Amino acid sequence: MLTIRAEQMKVLGQARQRRFETRIVAYLRRAYASHVSQLSDERLSDLIRRGIGDSAQYGIVGESDVSRYIGYVVTYGPEFHRELPWAAEILGTAKINGTQKMDRLDAYDLFGMRE
Repeated sequence: MLTIRAEQMKVLGQARQRRFETRIVAYLRRAYASHVSQLSDERLSDLIRRGIGDSAQYGIVGESDVSRYIGYVVTYGPEFHRELPWAAEILGTAKINGTQKMDRLDAYDLFGMRE
């Protein structure tokens, strides 16, 4: 029987996060080029790690949802979740999951701000 120790699980988790960060850096360079062109990969990775940590506070943990959250970090700034009342309200809603929170952020961003 194979036994994986806690420290091995931690290393596996760190490797997975590094792969995720690498994919997101490439994605941001393509999709948000005008927002990130002045940032080094190291600075961008710092923003990504911060976004991962901040999104987890709100129950946003799926890779696609975290990617969307990081898009907001890049677009509106790393404190958007505190500084934008509409984002803070949506993210603070306790009765919905992370995907639902991101769907609501997207809907507000697309339609709510235009009114």
